[in-house]
Amino acid sequence: MALKAARDALEEERFEEAIDILENLLEDDETDPEVLVYLGIAYVQTEQPDKAIEVLRRAEDEVEDHCVLCLFLGRALKAHGDFDEAANCLRRAVDLEPSRPEAWEDLANVLYEMKEYGSTVKVLEDALNHLPENVSLRALNAISYYRLGDYTTAESEWALVTQQRPESIMALTNLAYMRVIQNHHSEIGDIVEKIRKIDSSDYRYLLLKGEMLLQKGEMEEAVKYCQKVIESHPTNIEALSRLVIAYHRLSQFEKRDEYLKLALDNMDNHTQCWRGLFDMYDKWKCRRRN
Repeated sequence: MALKAARDALEEERFEEAIDILENLLEDDETDPEVLVYLGIAYVQTEQPDKAIEVLRRAEDEVEDHCVLCLFLGRALKAHGDFDEAANCLRRAVDLEPSRPEAWEDLANVLYEMKEYGSTVKVLEDALNHLPENVSLRALNAISYYRLGDYTTAESEWALVTQQRPESIMALTNLAYMRVIQNHHSEIGDIVEKIRKIDSSDYRYLLLKGEMLLQKGEMEEAVKYCQKVIESHPTNIEALSRLVIAYHRLSQFEKRDEYLKLALDNMDNHTQCWRGLFDMYDKWKCRRRN
């Protein structure tokens, strides 16, 4: 009954309650693998990786390879910062249950954080052979190809994601982004219109609309859209950098310098966001010229 109560608590995300029950059970039998695994899961969920590693290692000694054990041990090791060993555990989880998407995704995420983008892509391609309809895996694959500099494949992957999730603003904006950084500006109009119909107040729509207007040379209108982003997201680096360029081209150099300073002050806090739209070359070019 106590073990069932612990399982119920885990399923209902009452993790501290589950830990209390399982720790008491462990006092009666220190080698019960089921209790050890459940306790390890609860420790992972409460961000106690050291404790999770300790009990899951003990569980490993009591059972043969077990996918869930490997999965949560991999997560605990990742949280602990031991990425190599985490990857090894997650590879075992994948080998044991290749139909389990979270094992593939966790493994890919570990490799991605290790900046092993080639290995990440290889894992994800294998994963998609088993789970071709999994949107999360395909989106991560697109991001990984982007990191490798293969924008064409990244674009193709985002196009597949948008087919499966046509209402996803995230997927649509990433698809547009891939086209922008390949200078296919004429190919983003339909995407921008789709996003507008979904949510015309979304900052990603406003940014893309501003980008389109910049490419057309309509600077005053571009400024209006980028300013709308700044109103709700004052440190948004993409909007700030767009405003730098727009004001430079409008010869409003005081405004340009104001937004350039804001962009540079906030650059370190936004290293992962939509970097292809920064147009850093133009930004630095305008600072050099004036």
